[in-house]
Amino acid sequence: TWGTLDEAGGANYTPGTGTYTIPVTGYYSISLHLSWGSPAPSSGASEVKCQIKRNGSIIAQGYSHQTTAGEWPDDPVANIELTLTAGDTITFAASQNTTGSMDLQGGSVWGKFGIHLIHR
Repeated sequence: TWGTLDEAGGANYTPGTGTYTIPVTGYYSISLHLSWGSPAPSSGASEVKCQIKRNGSIIAQGYSHQTTAGEWPDDPVANIELTLTAGDTITFAASQNTTGSMDLQGGSVWGKFGIHLIHR
């Protein structure tokens, strides 16, 4: 989860759960960009994903397929524009299917999300 958030207009993000609650019904743009902090394990290829979820269901995802073991995967990016209702919750997830462990790159420079109200 993100520990801090640069937000204008209210306290709609809960760092402990990584949940952003939509404050007003409207048309929104949501984006997610993640960076992995470790290369794909030397024993195999990898697929890394990022997901945007609304009320627990995946609504958008991005992925990168890294075929060269030992190299860093490209950053996955997901974007979506849609109508959301006040009270909807937005969360983000990351996953990978390599033969070993991989870590996300920490810090707001490497992992970013944006939730923008376009119009009501």
